[in-house]
Amino acid sequence: MSPDMFDYEPPKAKRRPNYTLHLIIVVIVFSVSLFSLFLGKENLGLTTSIILGSVALAVGSRWELRKHLWFWVLVVLLLALHIPLFSMIPLPRSRGNIGLLGLGDFLFFFIAIWVADAIAERFFPPSASSGYYEN
Repeated sequence: MSPDMFDYEPPKAKRRPNYTLHLIIVVIVFSVSLFSLFLGKENLGLTTSIILGSVALAVGSRWELRKHLWFWVLVVLLLALHIPLFSMIPLPRSRGNIGLLGLGDFLFFFIAIWVADAIAERFFPPSASSGYYEN
C-alpha cells in the first residue's frame, strides 16, 4: 500500500451564494426609475433602467475580470459614451423597441469586454501565479 492511498481530504463546504450585489443593482435601477418618474420623464427613466440593467448583466457575466484596471476603465468609458448617445438619439416609443435596445446594449457591452479581454490576454499574458485566466 502506498502512503497516498490514505491521504484523504474531505470536500470543502459549499458556500451559499451572496446576492448582495444583485440587490444593490435592483435598488439602483429602481431608484433611477423613480427619480425619472418624479421628474416627469417616464420614457427616459424606463430606457435608463433597461440600459443600467443590461450593463449590470454584461459586467456581471465577466465578473472574474473585476481585478483588472482595464476592465473598470472600459466600463466607465462605455457608460460615458452612453450619455451623449441617449441625449442625441430619440427614444423609441414602444416598449418592444426598448427591449431590443436593452438586448443590443447588453451585446454591445459583452462583446466590447470580450474583445478587450482577448486583447489583454494576447498582449499581456498573465503570470503563472496570478491565475486570472485559468479555469
